[in-house]
Amino acid sequence: HYAGDAFRAAIAAQVEAKKFADAAGTLMRFAVICEKLGQNNSMCKAYLGAVVVLLYAEDAAGAQSTFNDCVNIPGFSGSDEANAAEDLIDAYSLGKVDGIRDLIKRTHTFEHLDTVILRLVRKLPLGDVEQMSRQLKGRVLQLDPSDLQLKSDPSPPSSSSVTQSLAQTQISSSPPSKPPHHLPPLGSEDPVPGASVPQNIDTSAAVSTEPPPSMAQPTAEEDEDEDDLC
Repeated sequence: HYAGDAFRAAIAAQVEAKKFADAAGTLMRFAVICEKLGQNNSMCKAYLGAVVVLLYAEDAAGAQSTFNDCVNIPGFSGSDEANAAEDLIDAYSLGKVDGIRDLIKRTHTFEHLDTVILRLVRKLPLGDVEQMSRQLKGRVLQLDPSDLQLKSDPSPPSSSSVTQSLAQTQISSSPPSKPPHHLPPLGSEDPVPGASVPQNIDTSAAVSTEPPPSMAQPTAEEDEDEDDLC
């Protein structure tokens, strides 16, 4: 109880001094303490209060970041305060002053905030709403570089793998080499056109002028008989 009073007094002093970033930080620390003490209602009000203070300071991007930090915290996620904070940021993203005021009027959750924060809510919106709308839309369009990496191939190919791939592509795309002509066997009647006999082949071994050993030499009588026939 005494800790809560001390935090509320510090927040009020910081808002009075227009130290809105410090006030939002104090509200976030107060919310953490409330969570540890099991004071869920005070925790949710503190988180919503931090968003309101930053929007009052015309820091729409900071309000969005703060909401993203606490939106998944058990007890705050899905609560009326979380829904009110999200709706308020969405209204700012549309850039319509009347839309923001209408939302605040019909959302009773804001009425349960501490007095110092409630006073700020009733003065919203302040500043250049269109500029804050562009801030919020710009944050939506920004992408985290780690999200651009493909899960199937998280790392870019190395230079060595690219070189190897190009070499394989060149090999596969190059026409097949022309096979050499084969020499036909000796005595072939249909030699391959354009083929030439290598110089190192000994053709004398292929054709012999000597009669085979089995053939007998003619006798003198057979020579005389052949002369008579002539």
